[in-house]
Amino acid sequence: MLCKDPFLTFLKQSGFSVVRLPRANFTPLQILTRDKTDFTTLGALPSVLNGAGAPPQISPNNPAASISGQSTADMKMGFGLSLLSTILGAMSAGTVGLDVQYNRARSVTFRFSEVFVDTVDLTLLDQYLNAADIKPGSKHLSQLLETDDVYVVTATLKARKIAVEGKGQSGTSVALDVPAIQQIVGASVKVGSSSGQGTVITYEGEVPLTFGFQAARLFFDDGRYTAFKPIEPGVAAARSLSGAVGREPDLFASPASFVRVAA
Repeated sequence: MLCKDPFLTFLKQSGFSVVRLPRANFTPLQILTRDKTDFTTLGALPSVLNGAGAPPQISPNNPAASISGQSTADMKMGFGLSLLSTILGAMSAGTVGLDVQYNRARSVTFRFSEVFVDTVDLTLLDQYLNAADIKPGSKHLSQLLETDDVYVVTATLKARKIAVEGKGQSGTSVALDVPAIQQIVGASVKVGSSSGQGTVITYEGEVPLTFGFQAARLFFDDGRYTAFKPIEPGVAAARSLSGAVGREPDLFASPASFVRVAA
């Protein structure tokens, strides 16, 4: 279950939700929809709304000192290796044979180094939304907006470097073969050791990958924006595939002539 995910717990404590497939093109002002514990990317905010002006500018590359250097809790090796392979895959690195290098490890921890935050000003975003209209012709997205089932990304966490520490059955660090791992991942990722003994392996890619985000739920009434509400961190994760979620909405009875449709 999602709540058992130690990577998710690590980000929740920092006020962010997790991007299950870290990637470079996940940025603020993207719109999402939610299906239970999954957020799905739909596109950029201007593709849904006609604003009176340009959307607020993204403030990029703000150092996240409170997150840089923090370690996750110990993860079981199977889960940790799967996560590492996903991250390395996003870095265009090879992963075949990586499991052999980590075969003496029973658990693993992750640490993101040199983390940066990209953000948008929530006040300016609120003003932009207040003056915006739903673009005509977007039938499905209009329905999602009217059922308050659209979210906008307001901040993202990104990093080029991660440090990974494998631990044996007794909890002691396991030394790994840095040159062998470098050969496996290829030239697109720089492999090193921050511990000096090969127990903490660093992987550094060429492009920062987004691994965490904050978002706000948008509320509309009769096609007009009324409010936004930041989501609680860790309640859901952004999944890897894009596209609208096909699901049945929940209907709530009302004494009035209409019913309200909501998630």
